[in-house]
Amino acid sequence: MPDLTLECPQCRNTFMFTEAEQAQYAEQAFPPPTYCPICLRQRKASRDEERDRRRSAKRRRR
Repeated sequence: MPDLTLECPQCRNTFMFTEAEQAQYAEQAFPPPTYCPICLRQRKASRDEERDRRRSAKRRRR
């Protein structure tokens, strides 16, 4: 299983999906990553901020 070069659909940059990562993903039955690590961090931060906003809004309504 050689290293794979994948392209992120969001930023169009390429990133490596190493042989070790492929083995780990296969072991856990995960599909290969779609987004590069940078975009993944940004997407997670955005989700976390949205979650925190919703939680804050709920607290204010009480």
